[in-house]
Amino acid sequence: MAKKANRRNPADRFHGKVCLLVDRFQKDVRKLLSNFQSVNRSTRQPAAVSHNTDPFVAARDAVIRKYAHLSSRKICEKLDSELERRDAPTMGLPEKWTEEFDVQRFSQAYMNAKLRPRAQKMICNSKKR
Repeated sequence: MAKKANRRNPADRFHGKVCLLVDRFQKDVRKLLSNFQSVNRSTRQPAAVSHNTDPFVAARDAVIRKYAHLSSRKICEKLDSELERRDAPTMGLPEKWTEEFDVQRFSQAYMNAKLRPRAQKMICNSKKR
């Protein structure tokens, strides 16, 4: 049996309010989960789908998240230093960039006026994942 609220026992005054908030929170969570499950059932997709299974892209994203506090230019330099391959483009560099713009490194791509926005967007998206 709970003690009556008084000056020595002020926490009991809030017990009812806390219980109400917890109940509301549980209802909201249940509602969100049921909505999420119904969307997955209607689209017939698994609940957890990996964004990309390419190991080079996963390595690139890991380096980007590791240095997320740096500027985009510095991140490109870190990508070049950590994912460098001999006689080949830097690991994780999109093939389309090497074919269309003849770049072999992320820092070269960042210095290219047409590729800089793409590099910045790639870095931003990787930070969000």
